[in-house]
Amino acid sequence: NEPAGKTGFAHLFEHLMFSGTEIWPKFDDSTAAMGITNNAWTTQDATLYYMEGLSSTLPAILSIEADRMANLGRSVEQFELDVQRAVVKNEMRQNIIDTPASTGIEVMWSGLFPKGHPYSRSTIGSVADLDKATLEDVRGFFNTYYLPNNAILVVTGDFEVDAAREMIAKTFGSVPRGADVARPTPAPSEPTRVRIELDDRVPAPMVMLA
Repeated sequence: NEPAGKTGFAHLFEHLMFSGTEIWPKFDDSTAAMGITNNAWTTQDATLYYMEGLSSTLPAILSIEADRMANLGRSVEQFELDVQRAVVKNEMRQNIIDTPASTGIEVMWSGLFPKGHPYSRSTIGSVADLDKATLEDVRGFFNTYYLPNNAILVVTGDFEVDAAREMIAKTFGSVPRGADVARPTPAPSEPTRVRIELDDRVPAPMVMLA
């Protein structure tokens, strides 16, 4: 759902969401002190965040996650954007640009969908789009997509359902709903056959079918 010229923003914001807020300024330190592990990843369809801990930490987990949804985007500062942009670009170099054959996987994915289709763009983004990202762009992305009406909350483990519902109502329930999120409508396309050949520093020829 990223707008044109802003590819990779979902992935960039995944990294920024670990920056901390006024209430939880040291996100990783706070969660680690409670024995909570956390991570996140971005796919073509969603950004997923998870926390794992003892059932006694559920109130803290819900409080932290609701606070991140409500406040983190507005708390991001320029130095944090610069740091995480550099991290994402380094991840791009390490996993794609400097890894033989990985560029071919990206090109293959883009070749499966016509230009302009949401899936034709790389999830990790482009260096040019990341370099152009401003603090206003990031906060606008947050205000557009990081909303309760654009999220799914899943809780699994050893807890009382009614008590968990009450905690959710007190935490996520206090985060205001935002505007409906616009969804891109891809133009109809006919199946086509594409053959792409690339040269890279691989020890032997490779064939990838998709």
